[in-house]
Amino acid sequence: MGRSFRRLGDTEQAIQAFRRAIDANPEHALAYGLLADCLRAARRPEADDIHCTALSLEPRYAAAAAAIDLADQASHLQHRDPGSALALLERAYALDPAGDARSIVVDVLLQMADPLTHSDPATALLTLEKGALMFPDNPGILAQLGRAYDVTERWDEAIHCFEASLRIAPGQMSLLFRLATTLNEACRFEETITIDRHVPTPPPPEIASLHLYQAMALIGLNRGGEAVRLLQSSPSQSTSALATLGLAHLAAGEIDQAEDTLTRAMKIEAQHPAILGWLGLTQQRRGHFEQALDLHNRAIKAAPSLIMSRFDRALTLEAMNRRTEALEEHRHVLSHVRRGLEYYIRTRPWAAAGTLRTYQDLGLALMR
Repeated sequence: MGRSFRRLGDTEQAIQAFRRAIDANPEHALAYGLLADCLRAARRPEADDIHCTALSLEPRYAAAAAAIDLADQASHLQHRDPGSALALLERAYALDPAGDARSIVVDVLLQMADPLTHSDPATALLTLEKGALMFPDNPGILAQLGRAYDVTERWDEAIHCFEASLRIAPGQMSLLFRLATTLNEACRFEETITIDRHVPTPPPPEIASLHLYQAMALIGLNRGGEAVRLLQSSPSQSTSALATLGLAHLAAGEIDQAEDTLTRAMKIEAQHPAILGWLGLTQQRRGHFEQALDLHNRAIKAAPSLIMSRFDRALTLEAMNRRTEALEEHRHVLSHVRRGLEYYIRTRPWAAAGTLRTYQDLGLALMR
């Protein structure tokens, strides 16, 4: 709190906050040091005595205070000049690599990198790669670096970062979900199926959500029946669980069960684009092509940026022998998604062989 007041230029409030910190911990050298700086700024005579107290508790407090000051400057610059902010953080780390400034540098790095991960992935990667060199054992930085690699579809590096973070901080379910997502996007389905090795004992309730990723991996391996059994063993009746179960039934060739399950899911969330699109695929498999196209169009209207819906519509156009329109749709899909497209293809196993050939002809380099 004292640092926040100090950054805002409210010296009196900062002085009071640092005094409260010292009351709570009379051996807090850094609080004494920062208090001394504020007292000097306010021209208070006790500043020199407080400075001496700080030195007696920790001779390196001056370096830590200087490092924190640089980190605070970086925090001010993080949005308008990330490059300069990163340079300040590197200087702060060099001044106090193992002291009080360490956690503050990490916090500012993560605050700076998070919005950049999607808006400016190249800068985010530069920031986080340098952060990982400074803090190789920090799970937060490794996880955020994994996210940045994931956004740029550098999936092998993303997976390495997520696994490294889990080794340091095992059992984090949100990180496990991220790892499972990336493994599936990279079509490393066998590894998704065995992701339980990272789950703590006893398994938390969130394990049901992890089963959804594993079921999609089984579908990608054309093991739809196993995916159905896995999901039926899970108690979850969420929209996502029902939608995934519907796709699993479809992959297993169980059209009636797929339609029933997806219809149930649509009663919960009528405009869910995946449910609409996958229900469209069930109609396509029945030969009800116009109903299928209507559902695909509704899915696209519900989420225009979800390219998966355009991909599913292309499959239906193929089934209708409307080859020219299907190829136009495939080209649109390929212009928006490249490596991630193979995940869509392999999780529609009944059509995968022909669709793989189509996209190879259009220039897609397959991952395996």
